[in-house]
Amino acid sequence: MRFTIIVLCSIISTTVMANENPIKYCLELHGYSPDKFDDFDWNSAAWCASKIRTQMNEQKLIDLRQFLKENPRYRFPGQSWNKCFGKKKENAVAAFEQGKDSVTVYYKKYIETCPS
Repeated sequence: MRFTIIVLCSIISTTVMANENPIKYCLELHGYSPDKFDDFDWNSAAWCASKIRTQMNEQKLIDLRQFLKENPRYRFPGQSWNKCFGKKKENAVAAFEQGKDSVTVYYKKYIETCPS
């Protein structure tokens, strides 16, 4: 039981470290030191960092999709402050009369800006 808790804590701590700076984390993971500069396997460290950055970008994309699913008005430019987004708009014309040679239009005195 104690071993399981230690392993879980180490996984969580390495995930947090990797999310803060994936390059530094991968260099430490693959045993980089300034003495090994010429003989170090840079490809494996770069692959590790790229994999972590890809996972971070995928998580950001998942979060963005969830946010846009909950707030669809942010999909369209200029609509983020619009309280009436997606609601029916009220027509300003109350009535009109058509005569022989003219048309008379009667407008409403008040239009509700965002009907429920």
